[in-house]
Amino acid sequence: MDETDTCLEPSQFIKKWIKQISNPDKQLLKSLQSDFDDLDKNINITNKSSYGCEEEIIKITVHGKVDEEDLPDNSVSGSILFDNGTVFSGIFSEDLSYRCGKLFENFRSDKGTKGTWIHGLLDGFAKTDNEYGGCEEAFYKNGLKHGVAVEFGPIRSKNFMKCCFYQNGEPAGKCFKAMIGGGFMLGKMYDDKISDNKAVIVLPDYKDAMIGIVVEDDFVRGRETEVVGVKLKDGIPVPMLSDVKSNIVYKRDVSNQKSISKWPFLKDPWEHKRVEARISHFEGAGEGLFAKRNIDVDELVALYNGTRTAPSLEEDWSDYRVHLNSELDIDIPEGMRELDQYSATLSHKANHSFEPNCRWSRIDHPRFGLICSITASRKIEKGEEVTVNYRLPLHLAPKWYIDCYNEYQENKMKANKVLNAINVIENISDEIIHDIKPEEDVQNHPKHSQYDSKENVEDRRQFQEQRMI
Repeated sequence: MDETDTCLEPSQFIKKWIKQISNPDKQLLKSLQSDFDDLDKNINITNKSSYGCEEEIIKITVHGKVDEEDLPDNSVSGSILFDNGTVFSGIFSEDLSYRCGKLFENFRSDKGTKGTWIHGLLDGFAKTDNEYGGCEEAFYKNGLKHGVAVEFGPIRSKNFMKCCFYQNGEPAGKCFKAMIGGGFMLGKMYDDKISDNKAVIVLPDYKDAMIGIVVEDDFVRGRETEVVGVKLKDGIPVPMLSDVKSNIVYKRDVSNQKSISKWPFLKDPWEHKRVEARISHFEGAGEGLFAKRNIDVDELVALYNGTRTAPSLEEDWSDYRVHLNSELDIDIPEGMRELDQYSATLSHKANHSFEPNCRWSRIDHPRFGLICSITASRKIEKGEEVTVNYRLPLHLAPKWYIDCYNEYQENKMKANKVLNAINVIENISDEIIHDIKPEEDVQNHPKHSQYDSKENVEDRRQFQEQRMI
């Protein structure tokens, strides 16, 4: 990418950049490193702690000799066991000054770092497995990160996590870090986490944003702003922001087991632009959630904040409890379910449907932290009611949910019977039409004239009648 791409809409520009940095061909990654090297030709390593840190060798196993032009003389393939439990597997020189392969965490693990070691120190490009099933790709010099580094989750094309630069092992410049549920955070990084008093958090629409204080990847406080453009700085997209939208200061407000919010009536400005709560179209459902504008498929619709409790079958049943992860459920407690009691987020107003227009999702929200959310599973028109499948277990679900399920299954069976009947009729009609020969077709093909006999015509008529019974 180059500066000419900044004429794109911010969302288009950022998505294009993420797509390119995630490309397996690593073209953009290599370009960023090349630019970094051009600006930093004279490297003076000040941190010498990595030198001479080679672990003691316990055992060397040689599999065979390797003769390649690019390798040192007398190179072999094999494995090396170090006294700290790590195991190297690959190619190495006779004096071990050169190694190219993968260093595993231990002999039972398939996780480790793949790269090249010169005198025991990583040098050049290296790929390190991470705890999420993905990897970090970074450039090293004399055992220290030096240049661009990117990280991905299990699926490279879908799970971009972050991009940043290092100089002599220390973070340099701004770090671009993707957030769960969409959007990203941009700021200075210390110890692999963003801590910056002028950090920017861009929400999933790549338009609305917060600017303020972030400490160790957690938003502390900030004010609402808007992305009006984007530019490249050191190869990383940097949003250009409008003036702050109001004097309201939004603060970190993560719920706990007892409190849903310190400011229960301070509406989320991003969500407030998209949805509103009013009387539902479903009979007896009370209030529902409605779209205030057209919403595209896969677009985040609304937020589901609530109290946090560990999953348990011993607690009293709640129609509002939603599973967040293996450790936490989110619930809207009694006394906080009406708009005059709590309105900071609105997803709890979305009614149930077995054919919903939304699905459950999660988001790492700057104010509320990691919470549930709902995302459009198809396009939603302005004024349309927002629905989601509650996915309650039938053996625990309340009577209204079971009645709704039975009605849905009954209607589904009726619809399937009608559809099957239509398909049978259409198939029979197609076969009849296919078997009937137009008069002119018979005249043009005298070799089929035997079908014109009265006996054959009568046989065919009876056969068609039998097929229609």
